[in-house]
Amino acid sequence: MKTRFFKNYFIVGVIFFCLTTQAREISVGVGYEQYRMPHNIPTLGVLTLHGLMHFYPYFYSGLVGYEAVSGYRGGYFGLALDAGFTHPLYRALWIDTGLRAGGAGGQNSPVGGGLFLEPYAGL
Repeated sequence: MKTRFFKNYFIVGVIFFCLTTQAREISVGVGYEQYRMPHNIPTLGVLTLHGLMHFYPYFYSGLVGYEAVSGYRGGYFGLALDAGFTHPLYRALWIDTGLRAGGAGGQNSPVGGGLFLEPYAGL
């Protein structure tokens, strides 16, 4: 069992290394999101850290980490894979669409089993 576990992570690491050598640009970003919680629980403030690799002129992928910084859910942590498409519309106006898929959880998490999918679109 342990051998298969390490073998899988080794394969993922090799694929990740190969992708980083093909990246045209690697960018790091920080963000802040607020999640509306169910059952009248106060809003959860989450700090995000993005590490994105830009491959072709308009495609990118990478890792996103999440950590609770406000609210009543101390210990909330998440990690996701992010893949997206960005395209210029007019001068400095761009469209950005993508999908994040990952797992998250923490102290007394009131919903689900940890899997989350986050589609997004923005200007």
